[in-house]
Parts: sequence; C-alpha cells; structure tokens
Amino acid sequence: SGNLNFTLPSSTGTNGQFLQTNGSGVLSFADAGGGKVLQVVTATDETERSTTSTSFSDITGLSVAITPSATSSKVLVMCNTTGYSGNTVADSDYTLLRDSTNIGASGTGVIAKIFGANDIKGSIAMTVLDSPSTTSATTYKAQFRRSSGSGTATAQKNNTLGTITVMEIGA
Repeated sequence: SGNLNFTLPSSTGTNGQFLQTNGSGVLSFADAGGGKVLQVVTATDETERSTTSTSFSDITGLSVAITPSATSSKVLVMCNTTGYSGNTVADSDYTLLRDSTNIGASGTGVIAKIFGANDIKGSIAMTVLDSPSTTSATTYKAQFRRSSGSGTATAQKNNTLGTITVMEIGA
C-alpha cells in the first residue's frame, strides 16, 4: 500500500517507441528492440527444371536480391520446391546460396536430399537464418544437383510451384 512515484519524460516520444523505467521511477522513451521484419522479397517459378550434373546448378527462377539496411541485420531465407529423382537411381541435393557462398550445412553444403529409387518425389523446404553483414545488394538463390547414381534430378516436377522468400530482420 505504498505510493508510486514516477518522473515523467520531458518529451512525448516518437512513433514506434515504448515507455521504460530505469528501476528507480524515472520513465523515458526508448526505441523498440530488434526482431522486426524490415523488408520482404519473394520470387516464384512454375517451370520444371532438371539437371544431370553432379555440381550444383541454379534452379532458375528461384533467385531474389535484397539490400539489407544495416550490417547487423539478419536475413531469413525460405525456399520451397518439389524435388524428384528420375526413373533410374539418382540421389539429388538441394541448397541455398548467398551470392556465390553456399549457406547449406557445413561440409556438404546440402540442406535437403532425396534418395532416388525409381520415381521418388518429395516436398523440399529449406530455411536458413543468415548473417550477411553487409548493406550491399545480396542475391539468394536455390540450387540442386544429382549427387549420386545416374539419371536426372528435377525441381518443380510437372510445373509445380516453387518459391523463395527472404526477409530482413532488424538487429
């Protein structure tokens, strides 16, 4: 049942700020912390893409460019497509790149894999929270390859929808 004493701020603050206390009853306005979505860029593709290469190749159409507003920003990269390994045994790998840097798993660079065994088709969902540490235009793209066996690796089989979305997240 004690009295609450606060010292009110001398200004009204600005849009997006919140009211905070220093623990001794002095109130002030502060900027909201990180974690806000600052921008979103997306691309879609509905064209079947295939490769017999054992080196990573672009999934044409699943590429976007974003220019982060601060070097401390993170970029959330989300990509969905349909993976397919052809009529002969062929494993296929799928991954994401930042410019020319593979941001897949360390060592293999692979984020998703389909183990082929005659007409294996599956949904490929790849998500990476990246720290590009730049304010320059940065391109994110999906790639795939035939990783073993013979045959063809395919993305967006039968012209299914593939998407890539990147979101800049403020620090």
